[in-house]
Amino acid sequence: MGFVASKLMRGLPRDAQPLPADEDRQILDYFQGSWEIVGMMQTTGSVVRDSADGPGFGIKRIAFEKALVQGNKMFLSGAGGKSQTQTLVFNRGRDGILYCDAQGSIIQEMQEFQVIFDNALGYKLLWRRSDAYQASKQQVSAASGAASSAAQGPSSKVEKLKELKKLLDDGVLTQSEFQVAKTEVLNSSLQY
Repeated sequence: MGFVASKLMRGLPRDAQPLPADEDRQILDYFQGSWEIVGMMQTTGSVVRDSADGPGFGIKRIAFEKALVQGNKMFLSGAGGKSQTQTLVFNRGRDGILYCDAQGSIIQEMQEFQVIFDNALGYKLLWRRSDAYQASKQQVSAASGAASSAAQGPSSKVEKLKELKKLLDDGVLTQSEFQVAKTEVLNSSLQY
C-alpha cells in the first residue's frame, strides 16, 4: 500500500532548494497554531473541477479536518480518530513554486487567515483559521497597535503579554494560539 501511494505522490522536484533560514522561520511562524481543513476538488493536471460552490470548491470527503502546527511538526486529525504527523520542510523550485513537505505538497496561496494547498496527491485543500482565532488576532492586533504608539521597550512588551494572558484566561485564545502570539510579541523585532 505504501508503495502504491508513493507512486501517486508528486514528490519534491530535484531542483528544489531549502529556503533561506529567515524566510523559512517567517513561514513556519505563520503556520503555528490550529487550522480547520476544508477539502476542495481534486485537480487533474492543471484543471480543477468546479462545483456549485464556485471554482475549485466542492464537498469532498477528506481524511483530516483539523491541523495543529507546533514547531515544524504538523499534527493532522479527522473523523473517526484518524491522525497523522508530518514534518514541514519548506523548499522552493527553480520555477518559484513553494513546497511545504518532502512529498511535494505546494502552497498556492497564503493570506492572513487561510492557505490554499495543492497536496502531493493532487487535492486542493483550504486551511483556514477559526472565526474565534480571527477575532482574537484582530483584538491582539488592535492592542499591539495601541501599544506601538506608546514608547517601545520592555514595558510595552509586558503590556502586550498581559493582554494576551487576559485573552487566554477569557477563553478567546487557545493555549496554542496564546503561545504563537506570545512568541510574536517576544520576537517583535522580526519583520512579518
